[in-house]
Amino acid sequence: MVKLHSIYVNGYKCFIEGDFVGIEEIKPFNILIGRNNSGKSSLLDILSYATNKNTFNKNKKDFNEIVIGYKLTNKEIEACFDLNIGGGDIRGNHREFGMRFIGEIFHFKLTPKTDFSNRISVNGEFTKFKNGKFDVSHKAHWDKLANHIIGKITITVLRLGAERNIVPEEEDKQKDLLMNGEGATNIVNKFINLSTLDSKIVERDLLNYLNEIIYPDAIFTDIVVQQVEYEKDLYMWEIFLEEEHKGRISLSKSGSGLKTIILVLIQLLLLPILYKKDSKEIYYILEELENNLHPLLQRNLFNFIYEWAINHGTTIFLTTHSHIPINMFSGNPNTSLIHLRNVDNKIIPKTTLDYKDSNNILKDLDIKASDLLQSNGIIWVEGPTDRMYINKWLEVFGKGKFTEGNQYQIVYYGGKLLSHYSVTEADEENELINLLLANRNCAIVIDSDKRSQGSKINDTKKRIRKEFEEADSLVWITKGKEIENYIPQKVIHNYYNKEVKEDFTRYMNIKDYLDLIKKGEGTKYERSKVAFARGIIPLLNENDLNNHLDLSDKINALIKVIDSWNT
Repeated sequence: MVKLHSIYVNGYKCFIEGDFVGIEEIKPFNILIGRNNSGKSSLLDILSYATNKNTFNKNKKDFNEIVIGYKLTNKEIEACFDLNIGGGDIRGNHREFGMRFIGEIFHFKLTPKTDFSNRISVNGEFTKFKNGKFDVSHKAHWDKLANHIIGKITITVLRLGAERNIVPEEEDKQKDLLMNGEGATNIVNKFINLSTLDSKIVERDLLNYLNEIIYPDAIFTDIVVQQVEYEKDLYMWEIFLEEEHKGRISLSKSGSGLKTIILVLIQLLLLPILYKKDSKEIYYILEELENNLHPLLQRNLFNFIYEWAINHGTTIFLTTHSHIPINMFSGNPNTSLIHLRNVDNKIIPKTTLDYKDSNNILKDLDIKASDLLQSNGIIWVEGPTDRMYINKWLEVFGKGKFTEGNQYQIVYYGGKLLSHYSVTEADEENELINLLLANRNCAIVIDSDKRSQGSKINDTKKRIRKEFEEADSLVWITKGKEIENYIPQKVIHNYYNKEVKEDFTRYMNIKDYLDLIKKGEGTKYERSKVAFARGIIPLLNENDLNNHLDLSDKINALIKVIDSWNT
């Protein structure tokens, strides 16, 4: 089975003739972002044209060229380069020559003159796609390779448009599922009532997935399709959902958000069975799913679709105006974020790579920082080493569930500057800065600076603790003197490969303890706190940390808070 690596089009609809516009790397999950009329849907049209002979022939007068990129494997090389043959335009063994290109991206084009029943000719002019690796002097081999690849493409493109609905339908009036949702009722009806199809796929699987996505808004206990008389002698099939204490409700009287979720599930769950296609051979195009969906349901639905793509090896293309999937999947290695922008009357797609790219998306969608509240939550810490340790502990105890920049962000408050902060209303008289204005979700980690069991924390820390607790925000004051006192003594000995008799107590200054270990060598710890943290962090593991002071309790409390920020 062949999957495309990239696709480009020249001269189609809003794309200026002569400019190749496309997706430079197709991943399992692809999100297209841009203003209205920026070309998102037009770009996705090309997927259908390049993968279906009939669709290509029907629309080939509408574009100049389509360029397909494919990552070569040994299967293509073995099929197109003969073993132990010399002569011709290749010196030496043809197979050995071809093996050089395994892993390279090979490009070939389809033009309005292309006839899928005949051979495709690879035009040597596309050096900007081939990067000079595919020498045009070997054109006969490239032609053979292109025809082999196009002959192996078995992709089916299924599309759900932005304007969609599920309505009552006459039996079999519409057999397929159209972009607007027409045909959905008949498809569900077939699965429930035809003996050749397994009704449990709807009655159990689809219903369970629906409840998983829509929870906690509703829990449906049954799904049925019944005939309803709409006019005299006119009977229509209608989908009904049953909810405990509410009874059976017709889908036509339900919200459009619920219909969207069911349409997505029909696409993912039922159509591969109906069309007898492996999920790996399907490209799904899902347009503007966020319409009429609450942000929580958006997150649930997008996360479900992403997990489905990864677990079933299928490929998803989303178009969106919502910042939610951008926040959720930015930086995800399985995701391409493609931003289409109009620059000097040219539509330019850009795969987002950095902060500037992401910021351009937000500007283009007219999303302000106050709309996003930036990160889902902020953890305030004193300085950079606190950030390093907390990130490590969240990784250890959270089993890799969280990453900074996605589920949370760590920000420094800078030690003595703590006295200038508050989480109540801004205090103009005392010039206190309200941390909640930076983000309504926040937690704070503070060194106690206690030197003994009987020591007290200072008034500033008492005030901050009281304000955070009253605001239902987490405040963590270290059980020891500072954050470094959570490092187990055993780990420090392993790091320096040296032991001392003295104990590293929870109120001991770590500099003093390191002076004992490195006696006479001068630790210069204050100058190398970051270097020390960077070196010792890889040695920290759950077994050593689990029962050390109150670390596991505090980190698990922080994990619970971060979870609440992201649900």
